[in-house]
Amino acid sequence: MNFESDMRAAVAVIAAETGLKPDDAFAVWYLQIALGLDRQEAVDAASYDGGNDHGIDAFYVDDELHRIVIAQIKYFEKSTKAPTLAQLALLLYTPDVLADPQALRNDGRPDLAAAAEEYVEARGRGYSTALQIVYPGEPRSGLQNQARAFNRKHADEDISVQIVPLGELDTFYASFMGSTGRIATATLEVVSKASFEQVGSYGNAIVATVPGTSLKRLWDLYGHRLFEQDVRLALPSRKGSVNAGIRDTIDDPKDRPNFWAYNNGITIVARSFIRRPRLGRIELQDFSIVNGCQTTVMIGRSTAVAVHDLQVLVRIVAAPRQLADSIIRYTNAQTPIRPWEMSARDKDQQRLRRELESLPSPWFYALRRGEFDALADKERFGPADNRRVLPFPVSIQFLAAYQGLPVEAYKDKARIFTVHKERVLPPTVSAEEVLWAYHIGQAAIRVLSEIRRELAADERAQLILKRGAHFFATAISAHLIRDRNGHDFIARIDIARLNDKALGERLDKYARLALLWYVREISHQLEQGKELGALLRTPSTNDAIRKYVESRMAEERLAPLSLEEKLPVLPGIPKKKA
Repeated sequence: MNFESDMRAAVAVIAAETGLKPDDAFAVWYLQIALGLDRQEAVDAASYDGGNDHGIDAFYVDDELHRIVIAQIKYFEKSTKAPTLAQLALLLYTPDVLADPQALRNDGRPDLAAAAEEYVEARGRGYSTALQIVYPGEPRSGLQNQARAFNRKHADEDISVQIVPLGELDTFYASFMGSTGRIATATLEVVSKASFEQVGSYGNAIVATVPGTSLKRLWDLYGHRLFEQDVRLALPSRKGSVNAGIRDTIDDPKDRPNFWAYNNGITIVARSFIRRPRLGRIELQDFSIVNGCQTTVMIGRSTAVAVHDLQVLVRIVAAPRQLADSIIRYTNAQTPIRPWEMSARDKDQQRLRRELESLPSPWFYALRRGEFDALADKERFGPADNRRVLPFPVSIQFLAAYQGLPVEAYKDKARIFTVHKERVLPPTVSAEEVLWAYHIGQAAIRVLSEIRRELAADERAQLILKRGAHFFATAISAHLIRDRNGHDFIARIDIARLNDKALGERLDKYARLALLWYVREISHQLEQGKELGALLRTPSTNDAIRKYVESRMAEERLAPLSLEEKLPVLPGIPKKKA
């Protein structure tokens, strides 16, 4: 299957699993692969479509990269279509629309008004604005020209627009998925005499100019496998689209000869290399492209005619294994590597992977996208319709919420892997604890749509429930579970019970009460004049929620029979004697 077929099949699966329309399911798919959001975060961020939406189909404040993403997302059934200039113009006007929250509230869109308040607050903190028009269709020169004109005009305001047609989606997806295993051997042609070698404490290195035809040949042979150790997601830059700039140069016959000067080049880490100057080539052993995914993909997908005039700067480092992570980190510094991307490679995560795979019913810990798809023995992790796959980093976000840090899990997950790493991921954290946290979080997600329907008439509740409620409910559920089942409940319940329907139903009961209590407490805070965005971003909210839950549980214990109905003890835990 080609990329478009894979993409449309994935959208159909999301639509079936969530009950969303294809347009909204496509938005969820895009937000997952382009912004790295988990499923529920993507559903929440894509929930702005509808009447008076002012062209805003998705809204997300990216606190890691200090930007606000506003997207208009069109799901065309035929890839020959593209948005109109009028639709793009509507998107370009959204910063002005979001500058006036009250006007949106008057229009009957309290959700957009809340987003506008968050937008104004984030802009006040110096966040950039990234406008995106996304569609699975052909590029249009008119759209690109208007986008370039807009970006030039607004460069000083830190507002930019990016056109994301089918080809750009393909590149995002390639970087998102990754692959497994370095390439064993390959050969790169070099431009005659355009190379030099360097030796240092980092190992041996060589810098060379490589013709575009040689890189295209490498892509044709190995495709996405080239980027096994390129940990960085293909995110748009703050000042427009890197991908678009690469594509524009490749597509312009007059500008192609300047590609070498425009482009930052490619970095390859290898076990070793052999330079063959007489043959005009470099032979690579056990290698991976760790920086330059976008450049390589764009060249690889170009025509032979287009790449004929291209030359690219390539740096090859034959470095010891212990230096590979540092090379990856620093060569990707222009688009920051997120802390969890590097944490996926550390020894603690590798230990958890081994422990999860050694359970009686083994789980696969998916530290990188595409790893599970490359496995030959998938059946070991359950039947096709019910695989036991634990996704990273969202499983660690749920672990942080489980341990009482829902604010960090939702709005500042980078701190989970830095400031709070010793608390969330100490050497003693077990595979069982990670699994329990994930299952409690999944219960919150299952119940969330049900609670939304029940509180459909409560506008304030709807706003609260669409912004990270699954993480806050996980924290409250974990508190309730410990209260009712003992702090040692993980040791007392066989991990195999996590697959039981009865346990799942009881976790849902805990999640239901957790969500209702969460809405009540945050509603109370808002009635006191506090702002929702600030509450969800302030660590003191963790303590406020904990104190509220402790107070409510003290009341609930006065009616033990009612409490038993609301929060039954989990299977495997003996009931307390009256």
